[in-house]
Amino acid sequence: MTEISVLATLDETTDLHQEERLRLFVQQQQAIIGLLAENNQVLEKQVKELTERISQLEKELRQKKKLSKKPQLKASKRAPRH
Repeated sequence: MTEISVLATLDETTDLHQEERLRLFVQQQQAIIGLLAENNQVLEKQVKELTERISQLEKELRQKKKLSKKPQLKASKRAPRH
């Protein structure tokens, strides 16, 4: 995960006017939101890729089950040999 660096903590801005402190706080929050949005996009891409892979594996599994069932059904319908 991306490390979030903070410009300055509010404790370090005690000499700034209230408006400047709020502006700095908003800038920090915007930076954090931007980084979280980037991380979210990466995670969404991973989810999409994994979902596609799961769908592919499910399809392959269904096909294998169909193939494996056919010989079993044919074998069970045969008359016993004496």
